Amino acid sequence: MKLHVKKDRKRYFGKALYEYERIYVPIPARHRELVKPYVGRDLKIVVEPLSYGFALLVLSENPYIEGLSASHHFRLMMRKLDDAIRGRK
Repeated sequence: MKLHVKKDRKRYFGKALYEYERIYVPIPARHRELVKPYVGRDLKIVVEPLSYGFALLVLSENPYIEGLSASHHFRLMMRKLDDAIRGRK
């Protein structure tokens, strides 16, 4: 799977030019039915960098688990996983 980059340009009042990039993540065909209920909804995306790549968490709502948000738990778990793979404790 490859990430896709799209560059967009907007011109304001015919003078100022604003350029930005959008990065798209394609969903494999076998997971489309899982993702379809979330199409068109506002989602929160959490990206956690790892030493060997990155991890994505997509949330439609951010529930609290044991007093911390799910996105915070995700970040903590990914850091522990990254440390375990690198051989740290």
